Amino acid sequence: MWSRGQVPVTRRAAICTLNIRSILHSVHSAALSDLIDSHHPDLFCLTETWIKHDTTPAELINCTSLSYSLLSFPRNSSANRHHLTGGGTAFLIRELFAQLSRSTPQFSSFEASSVTLKLPQAKISVFNIYHLLPRLHIPS
Repeated sequence: MWSRGQVPVTRRAAICTLNIRSILHSVHSAALSDLIDSHHPDLFCLTETWIKHDTTPAELINCTSLSYSLLSFPRNSSANRHHLTGGGTAFLIRELFAQLSRSTPQFSSFEASSVTLKLPQAKISVFNIYHLLPRLHIPS
């Protein structure tokens, strides 16, 4: 992009992060839509999406904004046997950015995902990491 004096004008990428505690919950997805509408981030990093491997597109239809695509990384239940509910990470990517790659490394103490995006002048890799807290056992 160029200004009148032919000096390059750069735009900063806006990245947000949020522990959503279930994007499938209607109040939470509505709050996320409000944040997107008011701040217009280029990338939203979400933790604790609670999306499962068998979550259907119909269940996700109200969770995403029209100008964003959802890239979800559900919790791997076999790697996290002690944390069967909740979890999962995701990216909401503004559709003007091309996704170049993605990955989901497996760790037992935290969840991680990454995405590399092509920006107008460069590319950026973003890592989304969520530390799993151990469950406390309270004797009865």
